[in-house]
Amino acid sequence: MKDKSFQYSRGTRIRIFCIERREGDRDGFSVIDSTGKYNMATDCRVGNRVLVDDGKLSLLIEGVDTERGEVTVLVENTHVLKTNKRINLPNAEYSMPFLSEKDKEDIIFSIKQGFDVIALSFVNKAEDILEVRRLVSENCTREKPLIFSKIETTQSLKNIDEIIRESDGIMIARGDLALETPYYDVPY
Repeated sequence: MKDKSFQYSRGTRIRIFCIERREGDRDGFSVIDSTGKYNMATDCRVGNRVLVDDGKLSLLIEGVDTERGEVTVLVENTHVLKTNKRINLPNAEYSMPFLSEKDKEDIIFSIKQGFDVIALSFVNKAEDILEVRRLVSENCTREKPLIFSKIETTQSLKNIDEIIRESDGIMIARGDLALETPYYDVPY
């Protein structure tokens, strides 16, 4: 959707287009990551939910066509959706790589600039942190920056002990985490 909004009404069925970029309309909307390589449909499962715009729009997954990159969903509540809103897939194990090429470039840049800390968003498991540590080790000739991990998904909460072991510090994104996790499971 380009600077446009569209109202999706409770009880209607729409499609999320994960490969084809198109403006939002009564048929659905596009979800394309910044690399253009990630097909979100591969991580969607029938019966799970897609939360859009900080959870203001809840969609129940009814069908997935990974080849076409389309997800058919039932709209659970009425909401006006604007452009560039974030998507959450509660309980999903994402198939996309943790670090994009742009992420790697940014980390190398931060090392060369002598940053003291690298903060990682959407860490889901210890291997995500180890991947960054390897990149730092390969590119750092002086004191290595600290690595802080942000806990903001159900998956990261399940793996919090291993994430803490591999991190120099953590941040709890309570707002993001609350979208995917019952309030009583959100650390305080």
